[in-house]
Amino acid sequence: MLTRPVVALAVFVILATTGLGAERAQFRDALLDNLVGDWRVERTFGSGRRAENTLHVEWVLDHQFLELRYRDVATPPKYEAMVFIGYDPGEQRYVCHWIGPVINKFSFDPASKTWTSHMREQHNGEWKVFAEDKFTQVDRK
Repeated sequence: MLTRPVVALAVFVILATTGLGAERAQFRDALLDNLVGDWRVERTFGSGRRAENTLHVEWVLDHQFLELRYRDVATPPKYEAMVFIGYDPGEQRYVCHWIGPVINKFSFDPASKTWTSHMREQHNGEWKVFAEDKFTQVDRK
């Protein structure tokens, strides 16, 4: 979807199965390569509460998934999360693995090289805003 200079990709939580021991080529994706690195994340919850996190992103599992490691800025951290983003060629869509049912939409702005993550979760059968994260890269590689 290219309606503005922002490239958006919707990522939905799904369960994916893969053949153990199967040979496969490393996954290459120019868009997701823009997410690799260290980021400062400003999170705004649906309630309006704000939080700051750090985020480290790198390719893992033989370059099949990006691992996102969130950590709040408290010492010791009170919040940590690991998220995996990859691509399902059979369904021809990106996948995002969180623990729990979450809909997560990532948007990349190529001009500023920043990302925004919009997260929604289900409450009483209705999908509501959980949080919005704004990623600002700490250092370019």
